[in-house]
Amino acid sequence: MLKEKLKWYWPRLWMRLSGFRYVGRMVTRLALIGMPPFLQRTALARMTPRGFISPSARVHGSTIKWGSHVFIDDRVLIYQEPVCGPVELGDRVKVFEDAHIIVGPEGGVHIGSGTSIHRGCQIDSYKAPIWVGCEVEIAARCDFQSFDHGIAPNEPIAKQLVMP
Repeated sequence: MLKEKLKWYWPRLWMRLSGFRYVGRMVTRLALIGMPPFLQRTALARMTPRGFISPSARVHGSTIKWGSHVFIDDRVLIYQEPVCGPVELGDRVKVFEDAHIIVGPEGGVHIGSGTSIHRGCQIDSYKAPIWVGCEVEIAARCDFQSFDHGIAPNEPIAKQLVMP
C-alpha cells in the first residue's frame, strides 16, 4: 500500500519544482525515477501547467512559445536560429522521442493544441512557415519541409531551393 502511494506521489512532488533552468532539469530527473519510458510519461505533462521536458531534450531559441501541459520526450531537438520566425506549441502538444523541429531565417512553426508528433519526425522550416492544426496525429518518421529543390545536374541543391 505504501509503495503504491509513493509511486503516485513521487512524480507529483518533483514535477511541481521542475523547469527549464539547471535545477529544474535535475528535479525532472528525480520525477522520472520509477517511470517507464514513452507513453506513460505523458502523465507527467498533465501534473503541472509547465508540462514536461525531458532532461535529454535540447531546446534552443529566444522566442519559443509554450502552451500548457506540453510534453517533450527524450532526445527531442527544438532549434530556432537567431533572427527567424516563431516556434509556437499549443496546449497539450506531445513531441515524442528523436523528433526535430528546426526553424531558419524565413521560417516559423505553429503546432495546434492537442497535436502529437511521433518518434523520429522532422519539421524543418527555412523558407516559409509551417502550420499544423489542432488534434493532429503525425505518424512516426514523417518529414515536413517548407522548401523544395530542383533537379538540375551539377548544381548544388542549396542553390536550387525554391519556395513552394
